Amino acid sequence: MARTPSASLRACALLLAWTAQAQQQLLVNLLPADSPALHRQFLYFQVSFSEWLTTRTAGKPTAEAADLNRKAAAVFGMKEADHKQMETISSAIGRELRAIDQEQIVHINGRARYEQHPVPSVLRQLETRREEAVSRGMAQLQRTLPPDAWNALRSYINGTYRNGIRVK
Repeated sequence: MARTPSASLRACALLLAWTAQAQQQLLVNLLPADSPALHRQFLYFQVSFSEWLTTRTAGKPTAEAADLNRKAAAVFGMKEADHKQMETISSAIGRELRAIDQEQIVHINGRARYEQHPVPSVLRQLETRREEAVSRGMAQLQRTLPPDAWNALRSYINGTYRNGIRVK
């Protein structure tokens, strides 16, 4: 018995839907929960978010700035004081990561100027420094934040933040 065009279309649509769902699941699972890579991406995000928040509250009336800070803390499921602490620590680590990135760019561009490849040992050293910064930063957050704030942050990173990552 031959398949009708509508049956083939339905089969194709089901296959496409299944493929899209599988790809979506794959994207979410690219960075496992509590992985150093996820924490690293979060710290980069946090420094940008902190900068954005600072620009949004600059020059605003005190009540308006406080309301925005309160809402930002609520996004992470934290009290304002805990959020401020988290912001200070994670932004410092995020800036450290950016500085390491800048060192890598300088190294690569310096070598490229003479048509040479980057030195693998230098790149490995920079990557090790990044890994250590992330590990140190997350440990400091866990040590510094009260348990409820740490759990809220961890839940945010592994849930909302992780699920929002899309690879293109």
